[in-house]
Amino acid sequence: MNVLLWEEEYGARRSSVSIPLSAVWEKVLTSADRSVLNVRRDGRTIGTLEWTPSVVEPVKTNDSVEIEGLVDQSEGYHIQAVLRFFGTDPALGRLLIQGGADFGGDRNWRGLELRIDQRPRVWTLRAASGSGEVVLDMEEGRRHVEQRFQTQDLSSVGALLGPLAAFLPTGGTAGGPGSGGLSAGWLDRNLQWTAAQDWMKVGRSRVRIYKVTGRFGGSLEAVAYVSRAGEILKVQLPDNLQLVSDALAGL
Repeated sequence: MNVLLWEEEYGARRSSVSIPLSAVWEKVLTSADRSVLNVRRDGRTIGTLEWTPSVVEPVKTNDSVEIEGLVDQSEGYHIQAVLRFFGTDPALGRLLIQGGADFGGDRNWRGLELRIDQRPRVWTLRAASGSGEVVLDMEEGRRHVEQRFQTQDLSSVGALLGPLAAFLPTGGTAGGPGSGGLSAGWLDRNLQWTAAQDWMKVGRSRVRIYKVTGRFGGSLEAVAYVSRAGEILKVQLPDNLQLVSDALAGL
């Protein structure tokens, strides 16, 4: 028995074992700790990201017995993220991005709100599952504009991107080049996720982690390293961009 346990814990150190992405996602949603990550580009810290997951519990009655730290059942999950940039880059100066996402007990998303604040301009994006629309608020001083997009009209998002649509992977536009629309199933075809149990070097030690890889359009790749408890340790993004946990920054 001891030999089998040793092989399970140490014998597969050099191998990566594929697992369902849903297993890692569950760990992230139910993680008891928030993740504080340094945003780095070319080795230079340019901001911070606070990632806070929480379990949404049902409203308790007066006669219910509550034990601190114990979640007997959940109605869903919530993730709150705050991204701050600092430094001398004028494109990122005074930029604050805050986001919140709600998920049901089945771990499917229910609602999303994203706020981008770069004074004097503020953009707020809201969407709810099943509503059939996306709401965009834009503020600048006393000026306020609200736009509502029906989900069936989002096929024209390529036209809204203008020249940036040229950077979309082949097949992203519906109706051929220059049509400016996104074809049905385009995201599913161009974004692939894989998850695996792997190892990560932390200081002089090696620890078991989950490794999640996302590939977009066949050319862009992002890799996230997640602890066994669901805490985000490190994220490697294109263009030499990294997110590194505070816990690892000094190692």
